[in-house]
Amino acid sequence: SVSIQPANLTLVVNRTADASRYNWQISSMPEFTVLLLSEVTADTTYPAQLSGGRTYYLRVRGVNDLGESAFSSVVTFTTMTPPARTTLVSPANNAVNVVSDSVFFFWRPVSGADSYNLQLSTISSTATYSTTDTTYRVNNLAKLTNYTWKVEAINGGGTSYYTGAFAFTTVPAVPAAPALVAPASAAASVNRATRFVWRASVNANKYRLQVATDNAFATVVTDT
Repeated sequence: SVSIQPANLTLVVNRTADASRYNWQISSMPEFTVLLLSEVTADTTYPAQLSGGRTYYLRVRGVNDLGESAFSSVVTFTTMTPPARTTLVSPANNAVNVVSDSVFFFWRPVSGADSYNLQLSTISSTATYSTTDTTYRVNNLAKLTNYTWKVEAINGGGTSYYTGAFAFTTVPAVPAAPALVAPASAAASVNRATRFVWRASVNANKYRLQVATDNAFATVVTDT
């Protein structure tokens, strides 16, 4: 029977008394007419990095300064198939005013996936987060910033292709308190039909005006 192996695996052979080195050969064909690997090592192990979802044939022979032994019997194995590409769910593509303090990212589960990599980018930086779940929370993102995100699925056979990127924009920063202009502080004989004026605050899109008859604003006469 053909065994199922991860794409990155360590090959092992028993040490022989006369061999000082070992010649490893891997092919995708049982006749070994095309070699994907032919390496000589002094060790009895070899770390192989192979493609997922393929069948391979392995043979090894001992080598010393006098020559080479016959090859071992052939071992056949198949590497795990990488997972399919996942689908992004939330934040939705082109979402705006996403609350930046705690953003939950969601994507659909993929059969055979052991883990996922979430890649989150701005125009100037990229961060990658690994998880075994299909959701991940990122805290304290920058406000009023454009982000893109995408996900890849992973198992022993390798990684899927990344999804297409979704974009979103976080909420603006809280505006600073506006600076009052008129009426001036402690002004007297102010006209009852006076105009109230203040300086614009960055990120503000509207304002709340309160007028009271006391400093503690216990008696508010205007709140609009």
